[in-house]
Amino acid sequence: MGSPLGAEDRPPRAGQEHDQAIRERRGRVAQAMTRLREQVPGARIALVELEGSEAFQGPARRTDPKYAIRLGCADAGLVTQFIRPLDTAMDKADAEKDAALRAEAAWADGLRQTGMRLVPQHTLGDRIPSGLNQVAFHLVERRVDGPTGRAQFTPIAVLLRPDAPCVLGRTADISEWMPYPDLLRILTGRVRGNDLRTSAQQSAVTAAFIRRTLASLRGTPTLVLSHAQDVRKRWPWLTNGGLEVDRIGLDGGPAQRIGLYGKHLRVVRVADSGRDETPQWWAEREEREEELAGQQRGGFGMGLWVPDESGAPGRVFYSTADKASTQTKLTNDDAKLTPHVNPAGRSAHRPTVNAWNPELLELTLACLQPGDDPEAWAAFVHQQRICKDDYRDVLGLPLALHLARLADEYALPHDEEEAVDPTAGPVVGTGVEDGPGQLAFDFDTDEDDEDQAHGNA
Repeated sequence: MGSPLGAEDRPPRAGQEHDQAIRERRGRVAQAMTRLREQVPGARIALVELEGSEAFQGPARRTDPKYAIRLGCADAGLVTQFIRPLDTAMDKADAEKDAALRAEAAWADGLRQTGMRLVPQHTLGDRIPSGLNQVAFHLVERRVDGPTGRAQFTPIAVLLRPDAPCVLGRTADISEWMPYPDLLRILTGRVRGNDLRTSAQQSAVTAAFIRRTLASLRGTPTLVLSHAQDVRKRWPWLTNGGLEVDRIGLDGGPAQRIGLYGKHLRVVRVADSGRDETPQWWAEREEREEELAGQQRGGFGMGLWVPDESGAPGRVFYSTADKASTQTKLTNDDAKLTPHVNPAGRSAHRPTVNAWNPELLELTLACLQPGDDPEAWAAFVHQQRICKDDYRDVLGLPLALHLARLADEYALPHDEEEAVDPTAGPVVGTGVEDGPGQLAFDFDTDEDDEDQAHGNA
């Protein structure tokens, strides 16, 4: 089931042949996973060992079975998490260490897909209202040159609700909140784009969805988080020229006072380094280490920052993280392009080594309620990046936005009539055979891309 798609001597041709290869593999996977779920009815996720995308480059791109496997598992009611096998090209000790890190991250991401997540607890006391909902809006999109050859446009919302047993989500054409794994599975069948061809049509659907979602949460404290580079193309109010303090705009009309949407709504826009909108950042190490005074040594400093600009409105803050814990053999002095020495006098010129700088996140507190403390709300959003339950490092985005963005992995649109019935007989030509048993796990959520975003150094 994990072998390359198509014949052994060539990849499937684009179009009908590729579609048929996906359909057959999807059917085999759906039937096999359904049989396994009969043995372990509570199973909700399949962890799949599969070669990474680098094994399916160039002409071999259409042989990648990952998307067919994900579709088949979704047909069987399972979400999926993939992990690469041991890297045989590396030194054995290094390969095992690398595999352990990847397995840990895969396990954590797998739990995330089941909707199980420990929401970071803030330290701001009554400066933040109790029972606060966090809602992240996101546009799930695929172009026609995507894995399944079909376009998709699906606005979604992810909800972190204090009293909910798991993360929740909804789409623009579903009126009720559903468990996060259910949201992921239905995204595999969303063919949107054929009927929403223009930006005006997509903007109208997005605005109506946002309006309905806000109305459903009107009576409870709610924080809306929006990723600027993602949602603003269909929510123009989020552009720099569109924002008005404590006024919100939808449908392209004039912005309205936030109070018209209730007394409990706040809106924060988050911008990252996409399109080079925030700079790579550093902190002067000599400010903290006296022995380096005057040496202009760069460093990193995790925290929340206020821009030093006269006349600033006090609504813009910056959130930073420390160096990734996986970069144990790298220092802040290393550089690809500029030969120089570190404080010990040794060369720090590392032209062949890959490394990443933590991103500088810009937090714009667009809409607050009278009496709110902007710094407290900025600190709250910053703390939502610190998930110590399963991430050793700070998230690239606040948790709700992080979960919303990762839903893109399930954007695998296909025609609804292609859906596979896993209880039917074997798909013709698939050669399904009963194989050995497989260890499965029961995650009882009824009771209860380490993914830090970085900019290239």
